[in-house]
Amino acid sequence: MPLSSQDKQALLTFAGHFPKLPTHGATEEDLMQLESSLMVHLPVSIKQLLRVIYKFENDQLAWINFSGSGIQVPLSVNLKDVWYQFGIRTGVSSEFERVYVNEKPFLIVSLWMETLQSILAIKINDSDGEDLRVYTLDYEDISSSGHINSGALTPIFESYAALFAAINAIELSNDKGSTIFEALPI
Repeated sequence: MPLSSQDKQALLTFAGHFPKLPTHGATEEDLMQLESSLMVHLPVSIKQLLRVIYKFENDQLAWINFSGSGIQVPLSVNLKDVWYQFGIRTGVSSEFERVYVNEKPFLIVSLWMETLQSILAIKINDSDGEDLRVYTLDYEDISSSGHINSGALTPIFESYAALFAAINAIELSNDKGSTIFEALPI
């Protein structure tokens, strides 16, 4: 199953905004480790997107900031003022190694580390058909067993690729310093 035309366009938009940004796609080993951690098989469409963009430069923390235009987020602050730590993971913390909604695991893609008021995640193994949207959820809504009430979820992006098209700036940092890439107009 090839990428949808919307996802292709979103990824082209991202590439146009950040032509010099080093990105890396997931390897088969990365995908197998994710599936093992989640204890499910990732949908083909998610695997395809992760093969395109899985992480930025090796050994660097990545922080992403969104333009905020056209994005509805239930936050008490302007989205332009929020920097999310980017990184694919199965859980939010050591307390919540996996996060579930209606017994379906979520793949965490970004966290607003300052407050954990907004965690961006993708639903995995959707038996009702593939729901490729990226949702925002609040750390406070996660029960002690790692479950979230589906009413606590707010769709924020139509897909993982759409998340990238909405990025306004990216900061890569390591022990040697940091570099900020701002979206170029296209």
